[in-house]
Amino acid sequence: MCSEAWSAEVGKTTTHVSDGDTDVETLFAVLSGPSWAAQVAERMQDDCTLVSREESADGSVILVMSRRSEPLPGFISKLAPSDVRIITTDSWGPSIGGVRSCTWTAEIPGTPVRIRGTQTIEPVGDGTRHTASAEVTVQVPLVGGKIESFICEQIQRIAHAEEEVVRAVLA
Repeated sequence: MCSEAWSAEVGKTTTHVSDGDTDVETLFAVLSGPSWAAQVAERMQDDCTLVSREESADGSVILVMSRRSEPLPGFISKLAPSDVRIITTDSWGPSIGGVRSCTWTAEIPGTPVRIRGTQTIEPVGDGTRHTASAEVTVQVPLVGGKIESFICEQIQRIAHAEEEVVRAVLA
């Protein structure tokens, strides 16, 4: 579900929450691991690739991936390059109190789109809750809000698909 966020830049936000039967560190290892991009590519049948992965001594991980966008609707394709690549950067911090937190960005070079968000993995009962939130801002007069809504819907679709990838990897 997308909703308007009121700030200096008006945009749209979306949040995806999923609960699982695993522990925080196991889920973190999947989402930040060196094979995550390949697992996404295989199970989602896209060209997601690992660009770089840096792990710090404190357990922090910076994961950069690249993937091609699906075909865009006509009203968006006129504003974007013909070969749209999305570069995502997930910056996971160390475990604090048994919780893992991440800030992330998605860059779409050559477009007036800004996407940023957070992820949290926290213990809930005998499992975990993974919450991913995004804020989308498109600075295009008249159609920016329509593009923001489209991107929010795509983020939700990808979040659901990646949730299935996690379930398959942990099965």
